[in-house]
Amino acid sequence: GTSQSFMGKGVTKSATLCLLHLVYEMMKNSEDQKWVNNWLYLRQEHRSETDLGLDWLMTLWVYRDPEVRAAGLGITVSLTSSEAGCLLVTENCKHISGGIWGAAFSILLDPLECSIVRQQAVLLLVNLTSQAMPSGDLETRPGLWQGPLVTDSESQVMLVGVRALEVLLEHTNFYTVIADIISTLYTSSVIQPILVTELPMLVESSMNTTISSTNISSLERTGQTLLTTLSSLSVTPSQGNSSRSKILLTDRSKG
Repeated sequence: GTSQSFMGKGVTKSATLCLLHLVYEMMKNSEDQKWVNNWLYLRQEHRSETDLGLDWLMTLWVYRDPEVRAAGLGITVSLTSSEAGCLLVTENCKHISGGIWGAAFSILLDPLECSIVRQQAVLLLVNLTSQAMPSGDLETRPGLWQGPLVTDSESQVMLVGVRALEVLLEHTNFYTVIADIISTLYTSSVIQPILVTELPMLVESSMNTTISSTNISSLERTGQTLLTTLSSLSVTPSQGNSSRSKILLTDRSKG
């Protein structure tokens, strides 16, 4: 995990990206449906193997680097591309709050999470809901994909499949949050797109640009006219005052 890792962030990110490419190639080219079992971590202690399952993968979901979080979820997306993979991931996520379904919904609906990470959470939910699920109250059977399992707080009845998914969507306020996300959607990758080939010309243009009297805008001209008017007004009263003082001095001298 992050707290037990002595590797630099760059090493962890590079290793995670390598694993992401590896799981994609295995998903595309492996003919054995049990290839997902190779991703379970087995640690040998005192001549015995300790099954840690996918705990190593879950630590990537909460890593400090968003690229690592996105890659970790991307690995999970590839693992859940088949029914066997969905069963494997669900079984190894029972010990976390809400299981794999709760993790996927919490990441997707987190307003502080990066878009690239939330995108992978959407793809994970797509894989989980793409497999056939029962629509009634059925007892769980090992080796059969039945989707989410939810216990109704009012009736204390365990719901599976489609009905459990409907309860999850209502409990997480899914539709309202998604509507807010869509209302603030910005499709462009950058606010002011600039081609790389245009950068030298923009830099040269900014360096050669000078302010001249012939290029003064109309607003600047209006401002200058206003300043000139104010200056003339400020001078006129002072001249009047000096004239008055001269008249007073003349009158006093005559008297």
